[in-house]
Amino acid sequence: MKRMRNDVGVTLMEIMIIVAIAAILAVVSVPNISRWISSHRLSSTAQQIASEMQLARAKAVSERQNINFAIVTGAGFYATYQYSPGGQLKHCTHSVTISGVSGDNPIVFNSRGMASNDTNISLINEKGMTKAVNVNVAGRVVVN
Repeated sequence: MKRMRNDVGVTLMEIMIIVAIAAILAVVSVPNISRWISSHRLSSTAQQIASEMQLARAKAVSERQNINFAIVTGAGFYATYQYSPGGQLKHCTHSVTISGVSGDNPIVFNSRGMASNDTNISLINEKGMTKAVNVNVAGRVVVN
């Protein structure tokens, strides 16, 4: 019996069609990826600030002393924040800035974990998306 031999491989035209489809998909998805990255940076910065506030609150309770959590604006392109005593000065992500603080600045957490006042920290990224970190007088920290 004779076997039939099939030619295996792809033509140049098939490769060009695959490259064209890949290029179209890349062009369509790049703006969405850029928007997603900006949104992710904003969310992660808000979560980072909320975590640092919760850490300051926990430190106030464990050490039975007042702990200040300060938002330092106007420090160049980045806004910074820290809790004291003992907290390191931290910077927001490159594309995220703190656009405003309403309420107390610094926020003072007492030995019972309560905050000095209701405070709202507003964040904005380069795409104009916003997030807020809120702390109430009970010391509860929420990211909106």
